[in-house]
Amino acid sequence: MTTSLKKVTFRISDLSCPNCAAKMEQALSKQKGVVEAKVSYATGKATLTFKPDEVSEDQVFEKVKEAAESFGFGAQRIVGA
Repeated sequence: MTTSLKKVTFRISDLSCPNCAAKMEQALSKQKGVVEAKVSYATGKATLTFKPDEVSEDQVFEKVKEAAESFGFGAQRIVGA
């Protein structure tokens, strides 16, 4: 059985340095069900590809929000991205 992947994008507010983006990306990549995490300092966005049979979109959002807040940033879902 092939698992389909889902991609979701978040806006990271106040992302202030490339190093923070890299650390956040590394932390998010280790989360259960996450196949790929990209955090861009240039765009202020985080895009995660995940396995919806292992983790829900809401759970992914909570992990992004927790990671962002741990670095002093905020996170919002981007609908339709």
